[in-house]
Amino acid sequence: LLRMEADGPSAAEVLWETRLGDFPNLEGVAIWRDPDGALHATLIADNNNSVLLDAGIVDLALPD
Repeated sequence: LLRMEADGPSAAEVLWETRLGDFPNLEGVAIWRDPDGALHATLIADNNNSVLLDAGIVDLALPD
């Protein structure tokens, strides 16, 4: 998960990184703040109708 400024990818900050195979298919993302103002990213993976893949939700607390 990267944070980029308006000047583009050259200024990207890596916020979260996984190893290959940790998650099959994280394809949906929502960035939001909880009632206390903490920043979160919620990512969702479907299994593409495959018995080989898992579906799941990952919620990350992000730095401001």
